[in-house]
Amino acid sequence: PYSISMIKLLILLTVLFGINYCLPIWTSNPFVDGIYRTLVIGILTLVSLYKLQISTEICMVIDKYLKRNIY
Repeated sequence: PYSISMIKLLILLTVLFGINYCLPIWTSNPFVDGIYRTLVIGILTLVSLYKLQISTEICMVIDKYLKRNIY
């Protein structure tokens, strides 16, 4: 039931949690800080999932979205 993709995903999640922990507190407002962290981690997650080819379904959706916006 486990594959190399699951191991990649586990490593990716560990790295992303570490990055989130290391991000500086940008503002004293917790809502703004939450939005900031969500944007940074969300973008890193999408780029990493696409580059590592962990999920073919996610890669197909991203390819479809990118092709639609290019043409």
